[in-house]
Amino acid sequence: MEWQLLSFLSAATVGFYAIATKRALSERSPLEFAAIFATGTALLSLVGASRISFAFSGWFWFLVLLKAALSYCGNLLWLTAFRKREISLLQPLENLLPLFVALFALVSLGERITTLQLAGVIVSIAGVYLLQAEGGLTDGKKTLARMSDRYVLAYLGGVAIFGMCAVVDRQGLSGVTVESWLLLTYGISAVFYIITLLARGGAKRLSATAGGSFTWAVGLALAFWFVSEWSYAAAAAIPVAAITLVISLRRFGSLVATIVGGSFFSEKGLVRKGIACLILIGAGVLIAL
Repeated sequence: MEWQLLSFLSAATVGFYAIATKRALSERSPLEFAAIFATGTALLSLVGASRISFAFSGWFWFLVLLKAALSYCGNLLWLTAFRKREISLLQPLENLLPLFVALFALVSLGERITTLQLAGVIVSIAGVYLLQAEGGLTDGKKTLARMSDRYVLAYLGGVAIFGMCAVVDRQGLSGVTVESWLLLTYGISAVFYIITLLARGGAKRLSATAGGSFTWAVGLALAFWFVSEWSYAAAAAIPVAAITLVISLRRFGSLVATIVGGSFFSEKGLVRKGIACLILIGAGVLIAL
C-alpha cells in the first residue's frame, strides 16, 4: 500500500498547492507570484546539489531555454486566469493536460492516437460542457458562451503550453538528473520573470512582493509543491507501482482543489463541478493509457 499512500499524498498536496496559489494571487499580480515561486523552486532543487551537473550539449541547452520560455508564457496565462476566475471552475480543466500531451506527442514524436484516447477526447468534451453548464444542461447557448470566456481560454492556453513542456521534459530529462533540469529551467524562468517585473515596475515593486500574508501563501504553495513532487517521484520509483495508476491517482488533486478550494473561497455549484472534475479525471486516464 506504500505507493498508493504516496500517490494520494501527492494528490492532496498538489490540490492544496493550487489553493495556496489562488490565495497568494488575491494579493499580488501573477508576475510577482511567478517570479518568487520560480526562484524558490530553483533554490529547492539545490537540495540535490551533489547530483547537479552542467556538462551538457548545445541541444540540451536549447531544450532548457525552450522549456524556460514555454513555462514563462504558460504560467502567466495560467496564473492570470486563476486570479480572475473561480478555482472550482478552472482546476478541473487541468485534467485536459494528457489530451494536449498526446496531441503534441503525435505531432513532434510521431506517436499514434489509440481508440481509448479518442474515447477520452469525447469524454473530455462532455466533462468540460458539464463544468460550464451553470444554467443547466439544456442551456447550450449560455454554456458555450462560458466556454469561450477569455480567462477560460487563457487557462486552456496555459494547459496546452504545459502539454508542450511535458514533451520537452521527456526529451530533456533523458540522461540528466531531475535536480539539474529543475535548477536550470526554473532558474532561467525566474530570470525572465524578474527582468519583466523590473521593466514594468522597477526594483521598488519587486521588493514590495515580500512580506505579510502573501509571503506565507507563496511559502505554503512552495511547500505543498515540493511535497507533492517528492511523494509522486517516490511512488513512481517503487518497482511494484504501476506508473499509469500513480499518475491517475495524483489527478485527484484537482478534485481536492475543486471541492476544498471551492468551499474555502465560498464558490457555488461544487457538486456539479466535482462530478465534471471526476469525468475529466476519467477522460485523462483513458488518454494516458
